[in-house]
Amino acid sequence: MPSAAHRQTQADRVVLLIDLDCFYAQCECIRLGFDSTVTPLALLQWNSVLAVTYPARELYGIKRGDGWDEVRRKSDGKCLAVHVPMLSHVPAAASSNNGDHTGNQELANDENPFTCDALDEEYDKIFQANETDQQAARSELGVRRFSHEGKACIERYRIASRRIFSTILDYFDDLNKNLKQKLIMERASIDELFFDVSGACFTDLIVKETDEDFVTAIKSTKIMGKEEINQSTEEGDNEIDLLETLAFQRGMVLASRIRRIVRDTLNFTMTAGIGQNKTVAKLSATYGKPNGQAVTLPSAVDYLLRHTEINKCRNFGGKLGKRIQSMLPEGAPTTMGSIASNLSISDLERGLGDAGLARWVYQAVRGIDTEAVADKEQSLIKSITAFKSLPFHGDGHTIEQAEPWIRLLAQEVVKRVEQDSERNSRYPRSLNIHYAAQAWGHQKTISTRIDFPPERLTTDEKIKLLSENVPRLIANKAGKDFLFHRIGLCAENFMSRERAGKAITSYFAIKADTSASGTKMLVNEPHAAATSSVLKPGSTSPLNGEDLSLASAVPEDNIKQKKQQEAPNRDLDVAKALQMEYDREQRMLETLERRDKLRGANNGQSSKKKRACCSATSSTKRIDSFFQKR
Repeated sequence: MPSAAHRQTQADRVVLLIDLDCFYAQCECIRLGFDSTVTPLALLQWNSVLAVTYPARELYGIKRGDGWDEVRRKSDGKCLAVHVPMLSHVPAAASSNNGDHTGNQELANDENPFTCDALDEEYDKIFQANETDQQAARSELGVRRFSHEGKACIERYRIASRRIFSTILDYFDDLNKNLKQKLIMERASIDELFFDVSGACFTDLIVKETDEDFVTAIKSTKIMGKEEINQSTEEGDNEIDLLETLAFQRGMVLASRIRRIVRDTLNFTMTAGIGQNKTVAKLSATYGKPNGQAVTLPSAVDYLLRHTEINKCRNFGGKLGKRIQSMLPEGAPTTMGSIASNLSISDLERGLGDAGLARWVYQAVRGIDTEAVADKEQSLIKSITAFKSLPFHGDGHTIEQAEPWIRLLAQEVVKRVEQDSERNSRYPRSLNIHYAAQAWGHQKTISTRIDFPPERLTTDEKIKLLSENVPRLIANKAGKDFLFHRIGLCAENFMSRERAGKAITSYFAIKADTSASGTKMLVNEPHAAATSSVLKPGSTSPLNGEDLSLASAVPEDNIKQKKQQEAPNRDLDVAKALQMEYDREQRMLETLERRDKLRGANNGQSSKKKRACCSATSSTKRIDSFFQKR
């Protein structure tokens, strides 16, 4: 059990984990006008249950992975079944008479799921439909779909997730106005959020013991290890227990308020876990499901870990969990507490072969997790991916047979990138292409990287460029006889628009200048010396012949607007073109360097490439230095 000193150092953090209950299935219930807390509904992808509401689990024993026939058999046809949204492709010959396979022609959907509408509008259109539209949507119930018809699309659920997170963030922004130590929100997944609410839990500025919901929130929270807490109090650890108890009580109230706001505003139910760090908060949430909340005080962490299976703990699923479980003595419990009791740091180092990993495991099984809750600005997705496992087709699919799927994937990736660019002011620099086939009795996976289409192109041009270049690149690299089983496109290496364009555009930025008379005028920095005399009171501008005396001074916004209309900044256009060329050459150099490292070229080849790199580097330096300020 963690010592009192350790508990005291951990008691300065209060972390919440908010988990949306059976999220995908709950989205479908709300879209179709059902109450997810009482409606048995299973959401399927092809012939496998992807998500299932709690009533379907409790009444009929339906679980993830069940097939259509099994859902019907278990519930005697009483459980509602609906398929995930799907992007359908149409044969290339039918999509266009002139062979142009771009834009919405590749989709056979009732509506385009990828729009750049305002988030509220997108959400309301799908989840706040009127009763007539909900009745029409219920025609999808019981309709079975198959893999060869298209690919699953979860954009509907991404919209719901963004809307929920936005609602919570608005609430946090209001709270942070009154706090010195700000509350932090981190997006952990499409249906999970971590919060560091320490700033509100060690002060009474946000939650007071006299608040109406204070007692109600505490009574509705499951407290893990009550016996452990009572025993600790009897042993004289009163001061520490009182401090941590009050802070975590405020955390319970905040969790309850977040859940109530989302329920009242958007009708979604959530489960909350409260703990001293991410791991403890995540484990606590499993005991509050569904539509409830649970807390583990620092003094009860040992109790929690003794009752938690290894594969249920955050970061202990998969191979790592199985490997550690195999190291336990025969007959020992397969819990986190069992690892702490039976395996020393030396045992872990020998079994895992990595001292750093062994140290991390040693701390995690004792409830120690120092990972901070990341700020929302640091939790943007790192990549935008679209994959398709192709329908069974003998030994696989040829490049020609896979082309319609590649066009479909290109369309999804491009439109999602444009959505992300609109909302987050960033754009990807590269696209990873992953494709796999069965070879020599096992799956062979190949990946390659290309530049993402330039942002200046239209949507259709980007889709067409990828649709043509990806199959060509695969044919050149893998051969025309390569047979596909799976293919995916992944946009990554995002760059902020501000950071990408600062080198040139900041040089040509329009800045404010104050004349000798105190009148604020606008000048273009590169031409400031040439125009400074023109803007003096009583003078006449040689550019437009207007009197710029104080008596006839025009508001600066009008001057700015008129200049933009009558005298476009050609220098800026030229500079942007040069910057694009500079960026292209930089990417070329990076590609050459990567190839050098991967191929392990001989000395003669390396020297040749180095000479080419040196030549290109000197050229780009001249372009860059041309725009340096003097």
